[in-house]
Amino acid sequence: MPGMAPRQKPDRKRQKHPTRPPPGDRSPQPRTLYNSLFKNKKNRDTHPTLPLFIGDAYSTAVQHPNEARMTAGEPQGHSLRILRPAGTLRTQVVSTLRNAIIDGTFKAGERLVERKVCDLLGVSRTLVREALRQLEAEGLVENAPYRGPSVAVLLPAQVQEIYEMRGALEGLAAKLFVERAADSAVAALATAVETIADCYQRGDGAGQRQAVEHFYDLLLRGTGNDMLCQAVASHRARLAWLRAIALSRRERGQSSLEEKRAIVQAIAARDAQKARALAEAHVANALAGVLDLLNSGAVAAVDERDTPERAAS
Repeated sequence: MPGMAPRQKPDRKRQKHPTRPPPGDRSPQPRTLYNSLFKNKKNRDTHPTLPLFIGDAYSTAVQHPNEARMTAGEPQGHSLRILRPAGTLRTQVVSTLRNAIIDGTFKAGERLVERKVCDLLGVSRTLVREALRQLEAEGLVENAPYRGPSVAVLLPAQVQEIYEMRGALEGLAAKLFVERAADSAVAALATAVETIADCYQRGDGAGQRQAVEHFYDLLLRGTGNDMLCQAVASHRARLAWLRAIALSRRERGQSSLEEKRAIVQAIAARDAQKARALAEAHVANALAGVLDLLNSGAVAAVDERDTPERAAS
């Protein structure tokens, strides 16, 4: 109308970005990212676990209050839920499932239903599916047609073959270690054996398994043979699983410890042939223990109706 000032247009750009970060700051704003993902019903229905991929404290506290309490210092108990901080989420999922199989949380032959494993770990089905494929390549998981993934069942013939391969490789590793490793590497190997002994005396099964893995890592690195290290690494998960089974009997833990000490003594004396013979005998004794457990039924497949929730309880 005549005499009236023209109406000013609203600053739509300012209204559209009320929480715009300062110039140069491209990091996502927690609330803005949450709204863009979950106020849209399509995103919420299609990706119910998307909050797991947001690294801010808001989404963790709102979507997963139990997890927020655990990260604040509450004991985790027997929960398998994945905490976010270190490494990639996929790596953590693979590692958690691998350890759950090795320590017997998931038993041989037990079905790994994706939905239930997702609930246990608190991650998406895509991540669980990728992790199961990785563990299948490692020999810990089988994926039978019309049944889906399950923990691999250990057959005596397969165990025999694995230990025959292990005996040959570890015997060679002991020999090469004597010929090539420095004195400092020998001292580190002796220290690793005493760490195993300490865990054994304290009854720390998980610590003992980790210390044994460290012992073999040192042994293989001291060989200076990358191809040998790769050959053992390709079977590492199954070897760790079988070691855990063998060490489940306390008397085997004591004899295994003494055998490792004898191997280290032969290495320290720079007696390559004796070290190789002791390493091969050590593997043969471990095989006898595992086969005894399998044949006695102490390590058996579970009923197909068992679930991950039942195993984790």
